[in-house]
Amino acid sequence: MTYKSLWSSDKWFVSPYNFVEDITKNFKLPEKIIIHDTTLRDGEQQAGVVFRKNEKIEIAMALDDAGIHRIEVGMPAVSREDFEAIKETAKQGLKAMVMAFVRCLKSDVDLALKCEVPGVVMELPSSRHLIHYAYKWDEEKAINSAVEAVEYAKSHGLFVTFFTIDATRAELDFFRKVVEAVHNHMDTLTFADTFGVCLPWAISYFMNKIKEFKKPIENIPITILV
Repeated sequence: MTYKSLWSSDKWFVSPYNFVEDITKNFKLPEKIIIHDTTLRDGEQQAGVVFRKNEKIEIAMALDDAGIHRIEVGMPAVSREDFEAIKETAKQGLKAMVMAFVRCLKSDVDLALKCEVPGVVMELPSSRHLIHYAYKWDEEKAINSAVEAVEYAKSHGLFVTFFTIDATRAELDFFRKVVEAVHNHMDTLTFADTFGVCLPWAISYFMNKIKEFKKPIENIPITILV
C-alpha cells in the first residue's frame, strides 16, 4: 500500500499528516471500535434542522446499510413525533442497535421502553457548574437521580450508555463520585467535551485517568472501546 492510498481514494480525502510516522508511532489503538452515530438526535441541534419521522427512518436505514453499529434516533420526551420516529425505527429490524436519548428520570426511561428500543443514552451533567446552574439541582439529587434511573433502566433489560455532559470541565474527584455511583449498572461510559474547551492532549490525559473504571469508554463523535 502506497503512502497516498492511506489518506485518499476516489471516494474520500483526509489529511496526509494523520499518517506521519512521528504521529502514528505513539498510537495505542483499541482492539475494537464501535461507531455510535448521533446524526438523528444531535444533528437536530443545528439551527433550522428538523428531521421528520419518515426522514429519520430513511436516514437510520441508510446508516445501517453503511455498517453503523449503534444509531441514536432521538429523545422521546422531546415531542410526540420524535417518540413515533424512534418507535417506528426500532421496528425496522436493523442490524444496528437503535437507541433513545434520555435524562436521568424514570419517566424518560418509561418512554424509551414504550419505544421498544434495546438501549438508551442516559445524560447527566458531571460538572458542578451545570448541575447547579442548568439543572438547579444539588449534587446529592443529581447522583441519586442517576442511580435510580440507571438501575431502573437495567432492571428493564436496557443497554445503558451513561453520558456525562461537560465532563472535561468537571473536577476529577466529583466526576469519579458520579461515575462510581452508577458504575455497577451502566454498560459503557461516555465523556463529552460539551463546550469544546479541551485540547487533544488534555483529552488523552483525561482518558487515562478514567480508564480505572474498567468500563468501555466512549467519546464524541466516535465510540472507542478500550
